[in-house]
Amino acid sequence: MKKKKAFTLAEVLITLGIIGIIAAMTLPTIIQKQQKLETSARLKKFYSSMNQAILMSESKNGSSIYWSLPNQNNVDADGNYNYAEMNKNAVWMLNEYILPYLKYLKVDNGKLPDDSSSGEYPTIYFVDGSTVQLYIGSCFDMIFDSNGDKKPNKSGKDQFRFYLCNTSGQLVFGNKFKTFGPAAMGGITSYTDRNTALAKCKNNADVCSVLLQKFDNWEFKDDYPW
Repeated sequence: MKKKKAFTLAEVLITLGIIGIIAAMTLPTIIQKQQKLETSARLKKFYSSMNQAILMSESKNGSSIYWSLPNQNNVDADGNYNYAEMNKNAVWMLNEYILPYLKYLKVDNGKLPDDSSSGEYPTIYFVDGSTVQLYIGSCFDMIFDSNGDKKPNKSGKDQFRFYLCNTSGQLVFGNKFKTFGPAAMGGITSYTDRNTALAKCKNNADVCSVLLQKFDNWEFKDDYPW
């Protein structure tokens, strides 16, 4: 009788071990790449949808240059943020100018706990699982979260800041017809080139949306501080 060749148990175990090591080394890279692609797609969709909603709103309410923010009693007598007033103002702005022209799943108007002055901002939930929180700062501030309530909830990774803003009629986004754009310190026109935008992103993740929108077409390049 001829002997049949086969792998021994030891050889099988060694092979499985090698496969496991390779998978452990490559899987995080594959997952991260997929996360970047998904985040990029949702950012593009949000930015396009919000721009479209603002344009549609302008056809009824006039240029967003002249949209008035509600009375901003955002700080109490002791200098603390008045979150209840901020939420009320944000909800008014949302209902007045944005929601009628935006496709969304649901809206949470925010809430305040009984034992604290801080709370949750009004939040729009989208069908793809992303959200955007809104509050009244010096502008109408928006925090887009590409995966909603899921972690890490970290600026520049799954959270990105935008402004709907005019400052005494002076636009801050470098286009006289545009008041909505990524959050920028000192105005988006100060981000003169990609290296400058990348350096600012690495120093302050809240402004990474400028790098992504203005220079990288919402894509996460290899040097992006992910």
